[in-house]
Amino acid sequence: MSASCYSWHQGGRGNHALINSPAIEALRYEKKVFHSPVDGNPFAGPPRQELDDAWHKLLKNIHIRVSKQELDDMGGQSLELSDGTGYLSSLEVYHDLHCLKRIRHFMYRDHYLPNMTEKELAFQTFHTEHCLEHFRELVMCRGDIALTTFYYRYHEQTASLLAEH
Repeated sequence: MSASCYSWHQGGRGNHALINSPAIEALRYEKKVFHSPVDGNPFAGPPRQELDDAWHKLLKNIHIRVSKQELDDMGGQSLELSDGTGYLSSLEVYHDLHCLKRIRHFMYRDHYLPNMTEKELAFQTFHTEHCLEHFRELVMCRGDIALTTFYYRYHEQTASLLAEH
């Protein structure tokens, strides 16, 4: 699986994506300041029920039905649904989120992936490496050009992550 690298072109008739997606009309950009808290964040921190519930809810119903025409428009192919009403797909954002969850599970594998055999560990390691490589490609493709600034805190250099993105 490969990531689709895309950008936007501001044309005389508005924004035009370089990729086709059935969700293109739902896409809206806004400036946002990332605070990236860990404490009190339902998606961060050590394993607990609140975290598992939040990730489950976030990734619930990630698959969508697309038409043959939508697949043809993007030059793709996928599994046809057994009832013949379309083809199985998912928006890439959900693959990204799946990979984040996969990396979290690997970080806390004693909790999420206990008692793995060597073969299972090799597969989970490979899957996690895929996710890390996916994020490297994603970051390089969609490079955020906001400035990260620095300041001293307790006599140590610290990055300020409060820039608009």
